[in-house]
Amino acid sequence: MQYDSSHYYYQILIDNNRVVWSNYANLKHVTGDFAEAYDNYIKPQYKRKFSLNETDYFVPMLMVYGGQTKTAIQMSRDKIAEVGSTPGFGWYNIALARGYLYDGQLDSCNFSLIKQRILKSCTSIQPLHNRIMNLLLMYCAYK
Repeated sequence: MQYDSSHYYYQILIDNNRVVWSNYANLKHVTGDFAEAYDNYIKPQYKRKFSLNETDYFVPMLMVYGGQTKTAIQMSRDKIAEVGSTPGFGWYNIALARGYLYDGQLDSCNFSLIKQRILKSCTSIQPLHNRIMNLLLMYCAYK
């Protein structure tokens, strides 16, 4: 992937006030600039009712990277309690499972993954990533 050109074109979008901050945060996330990713995830975003909010999925991941697993777990729990079983529920359960896994709570990790699999949250965002993360977390939980 040509990240240099991605940065170039995102700068044009930023300069013209046309950037979607969560998308830009995703770029920063995948290129390893976690502080910048966090700053952009928490910027005000357009939120639709009954849709996945990327901020509420990715910020707990950044918390895990920083060793703040309890914060990640609580953020994910709060979001699941807020939205119930609406679109995104499966993603938020993956985020919760990740927090539990890195906190050493393997039974809770497995329970979150089971809930996610049973409901099979239908999303159009990166379905392959969803499957890969689910399998990876299950493998780690049982290892």
